[in-house]
Amino acid sequence: MEDWITIRNMKKRNPSMGTRKIAKKLGLSRNTVRNALKSENPPEYKRETYINPELEPFHDFIIEKYFVKKLKGSRVLNELRSKGCKVSDSAFYRFIQQYKPEFTRSFMRYETKPGEQGQFDWSPYTVIIGNRPSRSKWEKNNAFTSVIQSRLQIVIEIMALLFEIKNCITIEQVS
Repeated sequence: MEDWITIRNMKKRNPSMGTRKIAKKLGLSRNTVRNALKSENPPEYKRETYINPELEPFHDFIIEKYFVKKLKGSRVLNELRSKGCKVSDSAFYRFIQQYKPEFTRSFMRYETKPGEQGQFDWSPYTVIIGNRPSRSKWEKNNAFTSVIQSRLQIVIEIMALLFEIKNCITIEQVS
């Protein structure tokens, strides 16, 4: 892929440069340079799909057990072996992999103007209620945290539901 980009960039910068000169500078074959200049897309490696003849008779069984009944692969493999299928672990998992949907991770940065967005979280906490250590009690309380993007403040409101005590604490984040 990097060679393909480099070859295309060299030809774009200097159109008079021939394939022989590009090949010599990059230490590549002239055929590689010629093919890279001909193709519009970067080269991709695609493995041929190989269907294991040992697993073909058990195709429906594997699909039912693994994808429909959601059994673990190791359990399905053990059941296959008990039925007389002599297949390796890697061949079995490769067979399953071709039917799994591709999982793609994506990330998209989301930015807003000051004051347009905030983050909110509601969760239970255990806090000490009271001023003196001898009279203080550990209480389970529900609290929410809110991060306001424009001011970088964290606002914590602790509500003691048992005693109906409300405490509001604002903590400025120092940057």
